Amino acid sequence: MSSPGDYIKELQRSDVSLESLLKTLQSCRVSLTGRPLSWIQEFGGQGMHCLLKHLRNSCSVRGSVEKRIQHECVRCLKAYMNNKYGLQLMLKSEDGLTLLARSMDPNYPSMMTDVVKVMAAVCLVKHDRAVEAMTVCGELEEKGRFSKIVDALHDDHTSLKVACIQFINALISTPDDLDFRLHLRNEFVREGLNDAFQDLRDLENDDLNVQLDIWEEHRDDDASEFQHRLNNIMVNFEYPLQWSSRRDWFDFFA
Repeated sequence: MSSPGDYIKELQRSDVSLESLLKTLQSCRVSLTGRPLSWIQEFGGQGMHCLLKHLRNSCSVRGSVEKRIQHECVRCLKAYMNNKYGLQLMLKSEDGLTLLARSMDPNYPSMMTDVVKVMAAVCLVKHDRAVEAMTVCGELEEKGRFSKIVDALHDDHTSLKVACIQFINALISTPDDLDFRLHLRNEFVREGLNDAFQDLRDLENDDLNVQLDIWEEHRDDDASEFQHRLNNIMVNFEYPLQWSSRRDWFDFFA
């Protein structure tokens, strides 16, 4: 197979073995990674929906081959989204990001690392869609929407821990609204993020420490901004009429 149409036809077949499907996905991933943008555009939305179909089918299956298929779908979509064209189509898909979020599984650290990296990039481009995907996924699985991210920080794979903290930083630091940032940060804290921090520092990993430093810097900046806001509120409450005219005074009590 060499053309996008060949891959689409093969991915649409329902009479192939799991092993054959896995090989097709592996070959498709290589093409999506190495071919020019024109190839990806020809693969297009039809190809993307084929990948999402197989990702959807594999999300709730625990077999070893099915999990390898799920990971290959994730890797294909990661390559597919590594350009404006593919990213925009994925953002427009109804459940594409949710399916990626469902593929965050600490039991499969390599796959989860790929997913978390993709979702961190999505945060910087379309933050609300990333949050929506995590929320829907949490509701479907009946657990905290960020619980799997915090659980992964107790994993033995340092690369996954780095990716998770990077995702957390992207998720929290992107919004302009202070209240929303505080809300997201507190949600991670309630999931047990602070409990994992000392263990992460003890690893003495440079990449991990960079991300932890970013977390602490943003946390402290938001705390200072929040304190400044409280101070302004107290000043206005204590001296509400300090610069008011006599007319304003009577209007205040009208």
